[in-house]
Amino acid sequence: VGTRPHPPIFIAYSETSGHKEAAETFAAKLKASGARVTLYDGRAYNHFTMGRNFGSEEGGMTGAAMAFLDEAM
Repeated sequence: VGTRPHPPIFIAYSETSGHKEAAETFAAKLKASGARVTLYDGRAYNHFTMGRNFGSEEGGMTGAAMAFLDEAM
C-alpha cells in the first residue's frame, strides 16, 4: 500500500470463500494510509457473474460503481 497518496478506490468482492475478508483487510490498509475506499458487498455474484453483469444492470454493482465515480469526479 505504501505511504504515497492514493486516488479513491472501489473494491468489490464476490461470494468466493475468503474474498470478503481479503477485500476488507486490503480496504482497511488503504484507509489507514489515507485513501478513500468504497467497499461493495458483491456476495450476490460469483467471479463470473461479476464480470458478465457489470455495466448491463441498473442496480447492484454497476449502480454502486457509477455512484462511486460520480462522487469521485
